[in-house]
Amino acid sequence: DYHDDEERTRVMPAIRSGAYPPPRKGAPEPVEEDEEDEPRRKRWVKPVIWLVVFLVIVGGLLFAANQVKKMSGTKDIAVPTVEGKLYSAAESELKAAGFLVERADKPSEDVEKDYVIKQSSKDMKLKEGATVTLDVSLGSEETKMEDFRGKTLEEAIASLNAVGVTNDQINIDTIDSDKPEHEILTQDPKPSDSFKAKDVVIHFEVSQGKSLVKMPNLVGKTQEVATSMLKALGLQLFKENIVAKPNFEHPAGEVYDQYPYKTGDDVDPTAKDITIYVSTGYPKDAGTANLSFSVPPAKDGQKSIVRIEVSDAKGADQVVKTLEISKSEIFNVSVTVTKDKSAEVNIFRDNTLFDSRTFTYQDYLNYQSKPEPTPTPANSASGSPSPGSDASPSESPSHSDQGGN
Repeated sequence: DYHDDEERTRVMPAIRSGAYPPPRKGAPEPVEEDEEDEPRRKRWVKPVIWLVVFLVIVGGLLFAANQVKKMSGTKDIAVPTVEGKLYSAAESELKAAGFLVERADKPSEDVEKDYVIKQSSKDMKLKEGATVTLDVSLGSEETKMEDFRGKTLEEAIASLNAVGVTNDQINIDTIDSDKPEHEILTQDPKPSDSFKAKDVVIHFEVSQGKSLVKMPNLVGKTQEVATSMLKALGLQLFKENIVAKPNFEHPAGEVYDQYPYKTGDDVDPTAKDITIYVSTGYPKDAGTANLSFSVPPAKDGQKSIVRIEVSDAKGADQVVKTLEISKSEIFNVSVTVTKDKSAEVNIFRDNTLFDSRTFTYQDYLNYQSKPEPTPTPANSASGSPSPGSDASPSESPSHSDQGGN
């Protein structure tokens, strides 16, 4: 053949001396491959590859067809209801019906441990061999009890409600205590104890504060009687809280004021600020004078309203007399003065200032031995004195240990 002859007569390149290392001693002689084998090998590789691919495809199709055939031949089975049953019993029932079972554990406050809470398929039919998932109770989760001591009952209840404890599970006992009202004193379970919110019963002892008593009326009682009344109620009156001062209204030794608790106020039995004020009687320098005023009506024969106000050692702006007149009348007004407090009398006629007089302690000293002049009633409104006029009323001062306007 022409091509074969050409292949045989192809010129090979010359091999230079030393271009290749000499063969090692004892090494096997190289085998010359038959150049005719290579084309034959190339001819059968591709058919083998295609044959393998074909067989894989055919096998896959046959497997898929077989699976479809199996599924089309599987019958539908009603799924048993196993909710509320013990897991082991539920699993056995489902497997006996032809189903596979998967378990999913979940906490529950309502379902006991190892009982089925819920199933994935219910009131329906599934193919035989289908999987049914069961949610199985782990029981209720346990909670660590907080330390509520020193906190208010309101705070504790809010915290417990948040973890599922109802108010019906909380028992409360109130006791007298120095602690503020509603503060928790003791608790059960103790702090850090574990409990299940569904089952726990909690007990609290809560302060109701100190028992309070009503303050009695001590005004008008002697110091000894007032002290006994307080003691009978469990209240304390300390010596430094008994204040003795002069008083114009109450005799010596009589309580004329109480502080800071007035009649009917609630008092803590441990209170240390109960204070009473005891009269020592009139101040030693006090004097009482009777001032006389003649007041006619604004117009003869017509009625006028007279109002007399006194400011003296006993108090300010005391309205001592209000009456109606239709003729000139004389009014005697008692005032009390001390070295530090003068008296002022204001006479109002028909709501207008008619007369005014100031009486000092020096006036009292000057006139304490003088006889009282009798004022002459004015015959008409035109003859009425005016404030600051020379026709002002006269006075008859006297010294007294007791007195009134």
